[in-house]
Amino acid sequence: MIVSCGLNVSKLLKVLNEGLLKEETHLAPLMCLAGNEDSDGISLSNRDNSTVFILNLSRHCGFHSETFSLSVNLLDRFLSVVKANPKYLPCISICCLFLAVKMCEEDEDVPTAADLVKVSGLNFSSSDLLRMERIILDKLNWNLNASTPLYFLQVFHALCVSKGFLDHCPVNHHLQHITSLLEDLLCCHKFMFFKPSTLALALLSCELMYVSSNWLLATHFLQEQAKLKKVVFHVQLIADYFAFLLFL
Repeated sequence: MIVSCGLNVSKLLKVLNEGLLKEETHLAPLMCLAGNEDSDGISLSNRDNSTVFILNLSRHCGFHSETFSLSVNLLDRFLSVVKANPKYLPCISICCLFLAVKMCEEDEDVPTAADLVKVSGLNFSSSDLLRMERIILDKLNWNLNASTPLYFLQVFHALCVSKGFLDHCPVNHHLQHITSLLEDLLCCHKFMFFKPSTLALALLSCELMYVSSNWLLATHFLQEQAKLKKVVFHVQLIADYFAFLLFL
């Protein structure tokens, strides 16, 4: 877990501001994928299928949610600066997971390149993975330390706990629940154009409606601290998306 709920409000706000500063340097202009549905490039649906595969593999391997969130961040940032052939997307995706594992997991839990390729069941070698690793690191300027939506979700949730907005809620279970929902959102291209902080706050606000009578007060407080706008609009988009899934 990135953030401890034991931190006081002032320390949490400092963590939030550090994340917001970092966020501005890593926003990925992913509109480059929007026009590729009928072309030979990587499409939005290709991207979504890859993130679902990463999520399933990450869960199968028992990696932390932070690992998956960072791997999607790396994938989207890489695709925003490189026009890659779709045939390389499986290797790119697993490589982003491999890099995220190295950043987020304990050393003893980091698999070798060969082991990760084997468990993925995909048709490329560990040498291919290591070559792709060097390409991704080069294109991202070796900067893998990004503010992800999960980072902000944990900060916002901890602030709600510290401010008493979740006094009658089992906070650990609630955080696990909304983390799972966030993972689903990260697999949908409709939400990859949201700033990480906006996506996290909109999701939390959407879920606070069900567990806190002060959800609107909490949303306004967090929105003010993060200097975000039109969060209610994004809340409605997320609510509509999950409502749509219920009817599938």
